[in-house]
Amino acid sequence: MGCIMAWYDPDGRAPDYDPPFLPEWDDPQWVRWELDHLGELPVHTQEILDNMADVRHLGPTHGAPSEYFENQFIDHVYVQRQGGPMQLYQTYLYTTTWYTGPGILLSKQVFAGNTIYELIANTPVDDGLTKCFHGCLFKGSAATATDEDRAAAKQAQAGALEAFGADFNVWANKRPAIKIMQLKTDGPFRTGRKWYSEFFSSPEDAAKIRAELNGIVHTEGMATPAQANHNIDAGLPF
Repeated sequence: MGCIMAWYDPDGRAPDYDPPFLPEWDDPQWVRWELDHLGELPVHTQEILDNMADVRHLGPTHGAPSEYFENQFIDHVYVQRQGGPMQLYQTYLYTTTWYTGPGILLSKQVFAGNTIYELIANTPVDDGLTKCFHGCLFKGSAATATDEDRAAAKQAQAGALEAFGADFNVWANKRPAIKIMQLKTDGPFRTGRKWYSEFFSSPEDAAKIRAELNGIVHTEGMATPAQANHNIDAGLPF
């Protein structure tokens, strides 16, 4: 999908799972991304993944406060479903976002008649140093994407990058959160971090973590996607 996805294991083991792939990448209706190379960021990748649990940052940071929210753990996949008003475009935003392993995020986003997939790739360079890449796959208006669709795709990717940039500003100016201070209504940070730990564990311990965590986790005080008729998951590759 326009990039190289690599598996690294210090013990030389073969990959535990396949890299993600979107069938839409090969569909001529969809405008492919051209990756944004965002450089290195002085933050541990764990703290980037914390956003998957952080329901309360969506309003203040991105101007899209969540009205419903849940997380799901499926072995090496970490899912977030949510939706709420998107203040910048005066519309409603529905998203299903998932990590495949600790470094590849894909997010299906539906808003104002548009459908996009956002890619955020977080590559650890060193302890506390991460290199980031970004892109958006945009659904065109015709069976084969038009010039107007390609222009709209560039605007969509620029808008998504601007939103992601708000996270960058936080990560670049914060101290490491070794232990998170939170309320029960803030989201399942501890569960998300335990899921992340499987990628630094032996295969036997990783299997135990997956068996313990697999399932859906709801956040106190939030409506669920089922209650909000969230129905954008059909065909997603997880």
